[in-house]
Amino acid sequence: MKIFKDKKLYIYLIISILFFGTFIKLNFSVDTYLLFASKNMSYIREFISSGRLLTAGMFMVFQLLRMNCETMYLVSFILATIFNTLSMYELSNITKKYIKNNYIAYILPIMIIINAFVIELWLFVEMSIMMLSILSCVKAFKYFDNYLDKKDKASITKSLLWMVLALFSYQGTVALFVGLSSILIIKHSKNIKEFCKNNLILFMCYIVPTIINFILITIIGNKRVGGSYNLISNIEFIIKSTKEQMINGFGLYKNGIFSIFILASIVIAVTLIIRSKSKIKPIVIAQFLYVILATYIFSVAPLLTQSSTSLAIYPRIVYTFGSIVGIIFLFCYINVKIDLKSIFNNIILSVIVLLLAIEFITFNSIAINRYIVNYMDKYIVYEIQEKINDYEQSTGNKIEHIAVYNLDRTNKFYPELQDMINVSAKNEQPSGTALLVFYMNKKLDVVEENDTIYEKYFKNKNWKLFNLDQIILEGNTMHWYLY
Repeated sequence: MKIFKDKKLYIYLIISILFFGTFIKLNFSVDTYLLFASKNMSYIREFISSGRLLTAGMFMVFQLLRMNCETMYLVSFILATIFNTLSMYELSNITKKYIKNNYIAYILPIMIIINAFVIELWLFVEMSIMMLSILSCVKAFKYFDNYLDKKDKASITKSLLWMVLALFSYQGTVALFVGLSSILIIKHSKNIKEFCKNNLILFMCYIVPTIINFILITIIGNKRVGGSYNLISNIEFIIKSTKEQMINGFGLYKNGIFSIFILASIVIAVTLIIRSKSKIKPIVIAQFLYVILATYIFSVAPLLTQSSTSLAIYPRIVYTFGSIVGIIFLFCYINVKIDLKSIFNNIILSVIVLLLAIEFITFNSIAINRYIVNYMDKYIVYEIQEKINDYEQSTGNKIEHIAVYNLDRTNKFYPELQDMINVSAKNEQPSGTALLVFYMNKKLDVVEENDTIYEKYFKNKNWKLFNLDQIILEGNTMHWYLY
């Protein structure tokens, strides 16, 4: 096939491995313990009830093939790497016909696809399906570009179908299609009428698959779209979260560096527009703001449909917002004439390289911290296992139940590793129990706290590190006080 003869494909493959290769070593998120500790892969039902049918299907196949957890993780990682590589490759092929500078045409897709928020998609064993959603968005963009450029109406159907696949893979990435497509709508719309028509088709390609997905997961009983709902409350939450988290990069960047890069890219873009030869600069600035606004609105749009009582925001949910700097520069190269020999071209290239370098360092730091957190969690379980073994041998009792204390007031991080993403599984319910079940290979039923045990052993205690005194064994129950 022609694609395998293209050196660019292998360059993107190497880049994917460089950025995410550290994750090939088995490392668990708190949700992964829940998955692998489930007997007969019962967690598949949780994926189905959450509307994530492709993920459920993947694990059903894994189960039929009798893969162990290490093999599942490895296969998912390989598929995720392939999908990530193809996403950058396809996006580069789409944009290179609009960008004369080959270096920019090659590097911008890296910046857009491998943005800071993508890291959380690689923290779960279902990373392959999450990366498939990004590839599906790029494919949908490809066919939408065909429609705009060649007036191929059949491409609208293909774009719509790829968006259906994207939404059933993972909803948090689908704004990528809108952000990229909005740039080309400006490029190909010759007048207001055509601009409105193209936006209507874009909205249809987004909203029709969204409605299909929403109806199906509602029928299934998705907890995220049920329960108490308040639109005003959701909007207020989004505004607050934008200020506190999204601008600061969810702690993935230090000291608001993410917001600095966004502001710098906006200043560069506006300066380029002002210095351009365009006679209608206010309109170009308005178009620029339209792209930013469309990217932002559709990044947070999935939050508007969720239950107000269970609303939460994470990097993976607003993935496309992490691509905003790349999308801004893509707008500049497609819709603003840039002298490739000018200082601005070099500034943009420098910003891109610097941001990617920061992300590379951050990703590897997170991966290393994940190994440490996993090791510490596993070590603590082995300490507990040894205490239980001694207890069972000396008393003849078998530990079958577990009661957890101080869960609401415990520190979810190890003191030295508070990078927001590396949460200790032992301090999350029910992943803490799943952690024990997985490493001890022992079924434990969760029971209520015992007031007498609490008063006698745990009251007024303030441990800052793990201590075996936090484990009290009585009868067939393990009482665990979390520090």
